[in-house]
Amino acid sequence: MCRCSSNDHAGGAASLYYDDPRERKGPLRIRAFYVRLALCPAGPPQHAPPESLTLVYLPRINGAPLEVNGARVRPDAPAFVALHRVRSAESGGGERVYGCTDRVRAGEGVRFEAYVGEERAVKG
Repeated sequence: MCRCSSNDHAGGAASLYYDDPRERKGPLRIRAFYVRLALCPAGPPQHAPPESLTLVYLPRINGAPLEVNGARVRPDAPAFVALHRVRSAESGGGERVYGCTDRVRAGEGVRFEAYVGEERAVKG
């Protein structure tokens, strides 16, 4: 799920989807990325929740632009970003929230995956 909020448009939040492709004004600017994971309540906990996840922006076949903190990433190379555990009074014992505030500019069709160690937890 992607959420975008912007006050640049009259009327509030900006949509990620456009009715007319000519309305697009450039790459999506991501100022923060958060992932919320629910822990399985069944059975005893076998491992402590990790303090960080790895977010991987996958290589782009279509050559879409990707920048992480102002550095351009070649289309044939992945980009790696650390998602650190966010400590919040709102997060209960059954879920964990991970996030980062790295500045990302992503072109159309950019895909990502988030990993807990070697295991893929999220893709989009």
